[in-house]
Amino acid sequence: MLRHARLICFLSSAALLSCLLASEVEFSDDFHTLPLGEARKAEFIALLLPLLEKENRTILRDRQIVLDFFDNFLWNLHDKLQSEDFQKIVAFARAYKIGQLFCRDAYLLRIDIVPISLALAQAALESGWGSSSYSRKYNNFFGEYTTLSSVPSHRIAGSRKRIRVFESIEDAVRAYMWNLNTHYAYAEFRKERLLAHSKGEGYTGTEAIEFLLAYSEVREQYAHRVATLMARNLFERLDWEFYRKNQRPMSKQQRLLQILPVSFRAFAE
Repeated sequence: MLRHARLICFLSSAALLSCLLASEVEFSDDFHTLPLGEARKAEFIALLLPLLEKENRTILRDRQIVLDFFDNFLWNLHDKLQSEDFQKIVAFARAYKIGQLFCRDAYLLRIDIVPISLALAQAALESGWGSSSYSRKYNNFFGEYTTLSSVPSHRIAGSRKRIRVFESIEDAVRAYMWNLNTHYAYAEFRKERLLAHSKGEGYTGTEAIEFLLAYSEVREQYAHRVATLMARNLFERLDWEFYRKNQRPMSKQQRLLQILPVSFRAFAE
């Protein structure tokens, strides 16, 4: 319980510092000398959290443009097609690989947020809490690879895969979320997320990881490791906090779990 209390304190501190650190996208000079423990995790969370929230807010802004554009679409067809927002819709369709230009749900399926708990846990796992050589040299915090030499990347000896190289951590976050929102391997993840949001429910990292087995070659083992990391560090609190701050709906059960002490959640679930 003491460990949980400390983690809750760190998560609260990270949320409090998110505004202060929004423009600070580098770790402190002594970060990489810190042992893997509470101080290192706290700084890792404090840096990554505002970047994840910022990208999700950008996605929500784009999603709102889609909702506004398709509102009363047929009644105002002429004006809609002449509007500046139509050019944005065309750009969204190109960016998110959407083939049906005037299908509202095709946009809502792909232009949506990624659970903060999931993104933070995957970043921690893939980068070793910011200690891996790929995260330090290439800002690659999410274990992203490519086979295309035209994409900024570094060749891995003896493999067709190339480790992706990013100019900044923000670019890595953006590419990670775009990957989950567009790659065919994560279609079920997007369907389940759309279903939850269409019913006015939240969609947390614990729910999402079940449909992201293709993210790693070890599949179920990887999903279990991500889920365990989320649970041990109480990361789902960050999902609830993001929904609350951005006025996104949550289910009754999730609202109940948000206010229950940790020791009682197992009974509620």
